[in-house]
Amino acid sequence: RDVLNFDKKFKGLQQRAIDKVLSFSHVSAEAMKEMKIEGGDVRLLSVGQFEGFTTKDIASDNLCYGEVITIPTGGAANFKYHNGYFVDSGNILCSPKNVSINGKYVYYFLCKNIDLVDSMFQGANIRHPKMSEICKIRIPICSYEEQCRIVAELELLTKIINKQKQQLNE
Repeated sequence: RDVLNFDKKFKGLQQRAIDKVLSFSHVSAEAMKEMKIEGGDVRLLSVGQFEGFTTKDIASDNLCYGEVITIPTGGAANFKYHNGYFVDSGNILCSPKNVSINGKYVYYFLCKNIDLVDSMFQGANIRHPKMSEICKIRIPICSYEEQCRIVAELELLTKIINKQKQQLNE
């Protein structure tokens, strides 16, 4: 069952497969890097590994808001999840189709299946996602309450793992 709306239309997908096209602005990677400041409250969502924050004032007309999962337009499968204010640099953005779908649940499902999604990136020099294939991935949806329970357990485990990693590095 389709669970996500995207901010783009994709070749190879029938029009009826896309219920709604989301509207978000995107900036260049260079413009995003210039926005980065310490102590900002607006997340910078890059295609690659770049991480950072800015402010609403600096983001200005590029400020977006919502619950999104990012799929990079080039390179390798590398998902990010964010709920709140953000600035995006060239990702494919998707959001849950309705309130009965927990976006973080979908994010964790995609992360668990990253090898499958990564196999759907094609190209000789820079690999790009073949969205007509990625959109065919079947995401099992249980009740919203069960999705939230699963997310809570995964977040707790992630916290424990990160704490253990930090202790190993000390």
